[in-house]
Amino acid sequence: MKQTIHILFAIIIIAFGGCKKDDVKVQSFNVVSESVDKHATSITITLNYTYPSVIKTVEGYISESANMNNTINTHGYINGKAFIIRFNDLQANTTYYYYYEYSNGIDNKIRSEIKSLTTNEYGLPIITTNDVTNITVTSAVCGGEITDDGEAEIISRGVCYGLNENPTIDENYTIDGVGIGSFTSNLTGLINDTKYYVRAYATNRKGTSYGEQKSFITTDGLPTVTTMDVTNITATTATCGGNVVDDGGFAVTARGVCYSTRPNPTIDNNHTNDGEGIGSFKSHLSDLSSYTTYYVRAYATNNEGTSYGNQQVIKTKYYAPGALSWVFSISSSRKVVFSQGNLQYQASTNTWRFAENQWDYVGSTIVVEDEPGGTISGSSNHLVSPTYEGWIDLFGWGTSNYNHGAVCYQPYSVSNNEADYYAYGSATYNLNAQTGKADWGYNMISNGGNIENSWRTLNNNEWNYVFNERSTLSGIRYAKAKVNDINGVILLPDEWSVDYYNLNNSNSNTADYNSNIISLSIWVYDLEAHGAVFLPASGWRTNTVVGSVNSAGFYMSASYNNINNIFTISFFDNNLNAQQAYARFCCCGVRLVRDVE
Repeated sequence: MKQTIHILFAIIIIAFGGCKKDDVKVQSFNVVSESVDKHATSITITLNYTYPSVIKTVEGYISESANMNNTINTHGYINGKAFIIRFNDLQANTTYYYYYEYSNGIDNKIRSEIKSLTTNEYGLPIITTNDVTNITVTSAVCGGEITDDGEAEIISRGVCYGLNENPTIDENYTIDGVGIGSFTSNLTGLINDTKYYVRAYATNRKGTSYGEQKSFITTDGLPTVTTMDVTNITATTATCGGNVVDDGGFAVTARGVCYSTRPNPTIDNNHTNDGEGIGSFKSHLSDLSSYTTYYVRAYATNNEGTSYGNQQVIKTKYYAPGALSWVFSISSSRKVVFSQGNLQYQASTNTWRFAENQWDYVGSTIVVEDEPGGTISGSSNHLVSPTYEGWIDLFGWGTSNYNHGAVCYQPYSVSNNEADYYAYGSATYNLNAQTGKADWGYNMISNGGNIENSWRTLNNNEWNYVFNERSTLSGIRYAKAKVNDINGVILLPDEWSVDYYNLNNSNSNTADYNSNIISLSIWVYDLEAHGAVFLPASGWRTNTVVGSVNSAGFYMSASYNNINNIFTISFFDNNLNAQQAYARFCCCGVRLVRDVE
């Protein structure tokens, strides 16, 4: 507290010891302001003045007696047109009397009037509470900082804590030395998984004060574990793992990954066992179901129980004999997987199969316009007959070998009459109308599960959606390419990432095959392994004439266009059309799909 006293007086200095009246010196001393800064044990007096000459000395006198008995004096100091006197080592809440004397070094000392004041009471300490750190099952670290001792010695300091708000030293507390400054407190003997309130405290002769309240919860003693991303997802397996970053104060005796088709799996569900202790670990999930959503969490177990990491959600790849495992959207609500290769037929045994490799095509042993033959040794599309022992892979529309009502329904049928290829005997039926048997996918396919009606042909709208309308993770739907020296088109699944492989000139119907030169190893490990589909440029057949082998591709849809034409997809080196009208008797490649959603 400061007390400011304003005084104005004139000082008349009279010279004694034989001086005449004419020797008396009168000098005007004007006090501009006087302030008193008082505390419990000290007083500071600051006086600003105007005076014709310079004050040389200042002395202050103080006593508990109004008669100024047993005075204590102190030297003041001059600071420009002000002098300052400080009295220390006083008693708190005590009335004192004081005056001061000053001199210009020439005249006699001039004494002020005697004044009085009462010192302040001692104050409580000012203290702040530190944040709580290093929280464990039974302990924590806190502390505080005393920034003001209230002008009385700090005789005790520490932290008090309890289960109720605003704890005091009547409860649990630590003792962490004396004096002002910062200190650290160790809280021990706590209960696990419990909320505590904590405040720093400081005590002097005035009393005890407290810092702001903090709260914390002791750990439950369980380990802390995180779940790694799930990778290498197949139809029946996946790779995951976790990282035990804290053992909770107890040894980790088991760790691994638990998984289920329901959210938040526990060790009561399927789980792996992958060692013990802290640190990272890898887990291999097996015996999963095809095309199924799984929820996966890492776990860690110690003496206090089991804790779980964050949940990952995956969907296994699709599996069926002869099917590729990655999914393609064919509309906003339907998804399919493609067959492993183009459809092939052997008349002598009445056998249907899928090509062994995606780039395989039969072609022809009769070279047309210097076009190459196919990749299937001993087979040729121009040798169609009911007894042919080789394989063919170019078919007229609806030639599924089921007698569904068309004149030409056998795969080896030869005719230039459009009406001979009407599905179910009508120009306005699609392949999947009526019984569905006009579709090649209705057949039992030897390496495609060998079960009737498991596969089907995409209609023209679905083909167009695959090429031109799908939303994919990468934004890429297709690209022209040369794969293992075979020209064609690569289709990319919905979840394709450019991190797998970066294709050039994607989604361009005018790009050429040389836009992407793909070696066999790159195809197998970077593209096909991540769901890419390849449609080879397998050419066309009319009757027994085969053309455009490894130059153009024509693939059947299940949709008719008009009485003469049906829809196909067609592509050349610098062109692609997902809804190409084509004659019914012109034989094209067939790439079947299997519905998954």
